[in-house]
Amino acid sequence: MAEIRGKGSSNGVAHLTALGNSSFDLCSAAINDRPSVFLTFHEDTIPATYNGRPTHKTSHVRPFFSGRGLPKPFYRGAEALFLHEPGNSISPETPPTAPVYPHGESQWYKQQDSGLYGGATIQFGNKISKGRNEGKTRRSWKPNVRRKKIESKALGENLFIKVTRRALRSINKADGLDNYLLSDRPTRIKELGPFGWNLRYQVMNTPYYKEKYAKQRKELQVPEPPTMEQYMADKQAEIEQKIQDIDLDALTKPRRTKPQGLKYGRMN
Repeated sequence: MAEIRGKGSSNGVAHLTALGNSSFDLCSAAINDRPSVFLTFHEDTIPATYNGRPTHKTSHVRPFFSGRGLPKPFYRGAEALFLHEPGNSISPETPPTAPVYPHGESQWYKQQDSGLYGGATIQFGNKISKGRNEGKTRRSWKPNVRRKKIESKALGENLFIKVTRRALRSINKADGLDNYLLSDRPTRIKELGPFGWNLRYQVMNTPYYKEKYAKQRKELQVPEPPTMEQYMADKQAEIEQKIQDIDLDALTKPRRTKPQGLKYGRMN
């Protein structure tokens, strides 16, 4: 059992229902005003772990509330209340059978891997002042990122994703998100990043595009590409033979290092 107590609310106390004895799912409570709120939990209703991480049991947890009265995510005792359920993300993880993104993850600007940035990255430079405060001040320029709801006709839904103004302009010029993702130009593949590569794989595996590609292969008389399971079954004997031909003794044999002489003389 948990209670939310707030100043200025009509009922004074709003009850939060815990589902089950040892664990609870995402819960929500409607509070009319925007009071300062604290949660009180009994020890038996707080799970010891949530999604593989300890919840740090505590009897009093004070969450932070935004200006509109909506809870911000926090990672303390009752984190199960305000964390998104696993599996409900906009872009689920790419299955292991999918091709690996050829350019890998971003090395310097990690935010690029969570949206469509169109190759935009953070830039560094100096602000040069003249006059009384003459000198240089280090500064940075970040990409113009916004969160937009973009329609995907192939997936049949609106995707709420992070996108830069530069990438949004390219999407509009390509006449839709699907055409932007399916472009085969090397520059476009590099702009997509892991997030766009994941979306591209999902779009290409929709029934509409599967049927479209099958029709094109039939017109051009191109054979059907083998699946990953078929490819591994055909290459299984070859892979096993290569493993047997590996000489582990030669690869793991320690090397003898020659004694290094003196820098300005000869060893006796």
